[in-house]
Amino acid sequence: MSKMKAVLIVADQKPNRILLKHILAGDYLVLEAINAQEAFVLLAQEKVDVIVLDDIKIDKVEFMRLKNEKSTLKSLPVLVIASFDEKVADKKRVALGVSEILYRPIEPVELRQCLARLLLLSGGNNVQVSNDHDTLTGVYTMQTFVRKTTVFLQEKQGVPFDIVCLSLKRFNLLNDLLGSEAGNNLLCFIANQLYYFLHTQKVLFGRLDNESFVVCAVRSSDIGAKLLQFFIQKLNENEAAIKGSVAIGVYHAEKADLPIEIMAERAHFAACKDHNNYISTLRIYSETDRIGMLKEQKILSEMHNALKNDEFKVYYQPKFNLTNNILIGAEALVRWEHPTKGIIAPEKFIEIFEKNGCITVLDEYVWEQVCIFIRITIDQGLKTVPISVNISRLDIYKEGLCARLCALRKKIFDTG
Repeated sequence: MSKMKAVLIVADQKPNRILLKHILAGDYLVLEAINAQEAFVLLAQEKVDVIVLDDIKIDKVEFMRLKNEKSTLKSLPVLVIASFDEKVADKKRVALGVSEILYRPIEPVELRQCLARLLLLSGGNNVQVSNDHDTLTGVYTMQTFVRKTTVFLQEKQGVPFDIVCLSLKRFNLLNDLLGSEAGNNLLCFIANQLYYFLHTQKVLFGRLDNESFVVCAVRSSDIGAKLLQFFIQKLNENEAAIKGSVAIGVYHAEKADLPIEIMAERAHFAACKDHNNYISTLRIYSETDRIGMLKEQKILSEMHNALKNDEFKVYYQPKFNLTNNILIGAEALVRWEHPTKGIIAPEKFIEIFEKNGCITVLDEYVWEQVCIFIRITIDQGLKTVPISVNISRLDIYKEGLCARLCALRKKIFDTG
């Protein structure tokens, strides 16, 4: 594993030093100086990979001039944190070798990404810096979260802890409606708020998947409920086009007797139980959830083979004009004829498919079967009637619905 990179924080304000240290601790060796004189003493004694200059009183231009006079320090990257009223001196700072400038209020994600970029650009063996953090949000990747949580729990043996999943509800739909940039902004907003809420607590957190984050905390406080209330407030205050809502799932563990990935999966399962409503929710994982999760996994694992083996059958419920008893249409209904379990009712699998996005595959299969049925009736010279099919909201929000329907019509009806 790569040796930790050393970051020197130069800041005269103690609250600023504390905040920066909390953001960077655990990933960097953090050194602190309260003024330029103390900073240059440390630079002479310690190997430093990057300087973060957040000193309100210091003359930053003079600091850069003094640094550049020393040949051993000239190439050392410097990140300056400044206020907007200092912008007039930016060009002069850059001319003197300032690598990056961030303006207050700084976002933790932005700070992490900026430092990682500076270290990569400065050369050397910095791959660990880049791989440890999610490139979009700046939080730990799942792989890094697992590795660090394993060490964290080994140090806390015998202490009960919680694995918490925070998942954005309907994120894929919001992404499709407003675009990936808006979705990425929302993910970064969530990551930043996690930093602000958790940076003073002894917890670890990372990105679980496309729409979810995962947290590990010693069970000394009700972190799930606190996160819920915090994000209800912050999402309401968010000025972005996407407000969003979150589903929080908590897995209580007395000891680390399961892989971190499985505990995170259980917290995620609990969160997803309430994904279908539109408010932020909290759910604690239970044994009942475990049994339900196993059943869902079984159903999902059998779905694709069921499609290949034509186990999904389409039935047609006729519609009659009650005044003259003439057939005027039909509704297509799907049933799963399982080879060993018999007929599986739609309520046993439709909701699961919707939650996991598989419903779009099943819907398109049904549409094609209906088109084939209509084509057969036409070819046989039989009377045809309109047949209604189900369209999930996921079908509507999935890009290219009209194009897919037109392609299906062409495939079935425009060929000989």
